[in-house]
Amino acid sequence: MVDEKSVNQRCEFGIASEEEEEIREGKESAFTERILNLFERVKTQYSDVFEPYERINLKPITLAFIVGQLQDYNLIETPVDVKGTAFQTFVYAHQRGERGEFFTPYPILELAVKMNPGDGEKFIDPACGSAGFLIRGMNHVKNEFIRQRPEMKERANEFVKDYAHAYIAGIDINPDLAKVAKMHMVLYDDGHTGIFAANSLLQLNELVSTAEKAGVPRSLRPEPESFKVLMTNPPFGTKGKVTDKTILRQFELGYKWNKDKKTGKWEKTNTLQDGQVPDILFLERCLQLLKNGGRMAIVLPNGDLNNSTLEYVREYVKRNARILAVVSLPAGTFMSAGSNPQPSVLFLQKLSEEEAEELNKNDYPIFMAIAEKIGYDLKTKTAPILYKKDVVGELIRDEKGNPIIDSDNP
Repeated sequence: MVDEKSVNQRCEFGIASEEEEEIREGKESAFTERILNLFERVKTQYSDVFEPYERINLKPITLAFIVGQLQDYNLIETPVDVKGTAFQTFVYAHQRGERGEFFTPYPILELAVKMNPGDGEKFIDPACGSAGFLIRGMNHVKNEFIRQRPEMKERANEFVKDYAHAYIAGIDINPDLAKVAKMHMVLYDDGHTGIFAANSLLQLNELVSTAEKAGVPRSLRPEPESFKVLMTNPPFGTKGKVTDKTILRQFELGYKWNKDKKTGKWEKTNTLQDGQVPDILFLERCLQLLKNGGRMAIVLPNGDLNNSTLEYVREYVKRNARILAVVSLPAGTFMSAGSNPQPSVLFLQKLSEEEAEELNKNDYPIFMAIAEKIGYDLKTKTAPILYKKDVVGELIRDEKGNPIIDSDNP
């Protein structure tokens, strides 16, 4: 893509038949040097994605094959959703065995994004993985722009690029995945500057400092109460408990809670827990990052929502937010999460303590649902997409002729 955007008319990303012949015969070729020089330009242009020491670690014959396969395609003219799908498929296949829990199935992303992040609303994913929620949210804003301003359709890409730079942020503890997320955003016409690598459970001032060093714009640094929308799928399952007392002290849910036998109310004690699972700490961190009135969708193991020993967690949520919805997902949704807990998506709106106290004086409606199908075959390790079929087994298609994913989420 850097080559396609170059002012130089000569194509650098390409291989001539005679160069291919030289490489097959083991001879020196200008091709290899040309591609490596091009990568140096990429590293300069995207210095916040690639480190100066990074190299392409492929044999010349492999590099020649890949360039030969890709050189006929114009990636600038390729629709962003096609590029994004190809990229996500490649990364998913490459890293699934080791880090598959970072990949949230497409129907679940869509379910959360229907919360409608809007133009002018900053949103963040503090466990962004490969940027699935960020990409879906950005595309949702773009589609809304086209729907409401059809006369400006030709400028939609320009609009969404400006929007992404100003309003989208992401954090991932794994530097490789933060890099993957940035590259994913670049394929969608950029907006990667708000993504950086850090442990989202560190003290907020430390997180802000790390973001500053990573070149994240001031407006997108994870200050408390600075985001309007948050969507995330934090680590849970076999990740183990957080035992670092420096981290636990920041969180009310890092302490032990006792239930008053007379009043039935839960109260936080001054005794730290020996350890707390990361998903519960993430729940509190997400509420810390949201402005009052801000909305969030978080994927959690069902135990957080129904285990009797975790009633204090639900009490904390009720004191700080309005529960908008709970959508239960089938067991096996995240097949590589080790213990394979059954998850749900919890939708909340942050409230002040006074607002929450007033709200909880009376019952209020909460949307609850069980999704039995999410569009994937949960019995296999490859999780192929399942499409709706009629009684004779033919694919059911939408008005555009595309097959429809067999999911309850819509």
